[in-house]
Amino acid sequence: MMTVAALSDAMATWVGVFVSNIDGRTLRELEVEADTEEEAVILLDLYNYDETWQNYSFLEIRKKKWDWLTAMFAVLKKLLSKR
Repeated sequence: MMTVAALSDAMATWVGVFVSNIDGRTLRELEVEADTEEEAVILLDLYNYDETWQNYSFLEIRKKKWDWLTAMFAVLKKLLSKR
């Protein structure tokens, strides 16, 4: 049986924001799934970037805001994966 505490420990989507080294204004975002901000930064660091990322530098990381429908699908997915 899954408890409320287990549901609150669900992974979150983190958004890494990168800025162009060429113009300093162009931004790109990359999403990763992680339990903590620290884990998300590690995943971004280990990501297999292609050559299109060579002129971008990491700027910040933030937790992606979820609407209620997306949150319900995440809970449902977690419940089904525990079976």
